[in-house]
Amino acid sequence: MTTSIVYLNAVIEEATKLNGLSEDEIVKNGYKIYTEMDANSQANIAANLWKILISSLHQKVMVVQLSQLVWRLIQQLERSVV
Repeated sequence: MTTSIVYLNAVIEEATKLNGLSEDEIVKNGYKIYTEMDANSQANIAANLWKILISSLHQKVMVVQLSQLVWRLIQQLERSVV
């Protein structure tokens, strides 16, 4: 999903909460919604969020890989002791 679609969905969702209109009513009846959020600011926020999420996911993958390596070492040690 592109940043502009995510932003549009968030704006429509907020409008439904504030005005009690359904999403269909807002979209089909041609309501115009004006926001103060700059599109470039929104793009920067989304880009930074993706960087944080990817970094977090990368760290989790590294922990899993390390855990698997430790588990293999423990198994090898157990075999060598027997």
